[in-house]
Amino acid sequence: MTTTLEMTVAPSLDRLVLPDGLGSEVLVVPGELLVRHRDLTAPAVRRFATAHGLRAGLVPGLDGRVVRFTGPALRTHLAEVLADAARRGVPVTAHHVAPMAGYIKALDGPRPMGRGHIKALSGPLPTSGGPRFRPESSAPCVVAVLDTGVDARPRGDGWLAGVSGDADPTDTLAAGTGHGTFVAGLVQQVAPAATVRAYRVMDPDGAGSDARVAAAMLRAADDGADVLNLSLGTRTIGDEPPIAFEAALGLLAERHPGTLVVAAAGNDGEDRPCWPAAFPDVAAVAGLTAASAPSPWSNHGDWVECSAVAEDVVSTFVEGHRAISGGRPAAFGADPWASWTGTSFAAPQVAAAVAAHSAEHGTTPRESLAALLAGRPAADGYGAVLEILPG
Repeated sequence: MTTTLEMTVAPSLDRLVLPDGLGSEVLVVPGELLVRHRDLTAPAVRRFATAHGLRAGLVPGLDGRVVRFTGPALRTHLAEVLADAARRGVPVTAHHVAPMAGYIKALDGPRPMGRGHIKALSGPLPTSGGPRFRPESSAPCVVAVLDTGVDARPRGDGWLAGVSGDADPTDTLAAGTGHGTFVAGLVQQVAPAATVRAYRVMDPDGAGSDARVAAAMLRAADDGADVLNLSLGTRTIGDEPPIAFEAALGLLAERHPGTLVVAAAGNDGEDRPCWPAAFPDVAAVAGLTAASAPSPWSNHGDWVECSAVAEDVVSTFVEGHRAISGGRPAAFGADPWASWTGTSFAAPQVAAAVAAHSAEHGTTPRESLAALLAGRPAADGYGAVLEILPG
């Protein structure tokens, strides 16, 4: 099968750090607010927009359900305008930025000392599909990987063959480079017969706006995806659900009710909701240690559905050099593999396990998820504990 990948290079997403009102910070797109289209004609919203000189425009790809406000005041005084909206009770939100749920720090020791480490791998590499799921016996499921894209360069070892979609720009190894390549490799390990399509929603630094990710969710489902994997997420100002994700999930329920969304729970070690994982219609995946114990750095809570190993997970990577601890470079040669830590790498295991089960048993992705979780031991705040790939 021939790999078909399209290069869609875009500049890094402009972003701004704002307080979230709950003692932490969030990333947002500067100069923008989002509002539901149904709220646009409310008198309070119209007065608010007039007072701040805001212009309204539809967010593309969301069937006209979300409107973007822009204007000079939002470029210079976004926090103050948001505060005024809160005082007025105007239902607008910041346009949040969802970063990848795994931070890149090279590791030259034998085990990660925290979260989000990546290191070059020596020793035996995977040679077949995942250990718990045999090749599918019926039509393969389509798994959409919404991430940084996948390395377009052919590998000599045959891995990632057949993956189609957007390419992961590899001319410069930025913070997020290789994230989508790694995730796609995990899907192939667990569900080797699945069709994998890559949608580039994050920039090379590993961040994507809510609206961009949300629109890609619909596009992937329209293209025939059965399972969407989102190894990304964000907390929000006041823990309010992001409007764009809300709209996308509503449209998915209407257009593609059988499509399952799987998302990483995040790596902040807290029980605050991480979006989109915290939406009720999304399968939120937390992280476990190699011993299948809850990872303390993983987000958790009653909104988490299940968990999988997320420490020192092994998968495909990209060629190039990456700074390791102390600033020294680490080289990734031809057909590279790496190990990485983060809930980014637990979620695709679950997405792929669902795809493999669904194809084998002829069940819908949601039915397959229920079957995989049935009878599994549970950990408080981490949901059903799944053993899929080792760490």
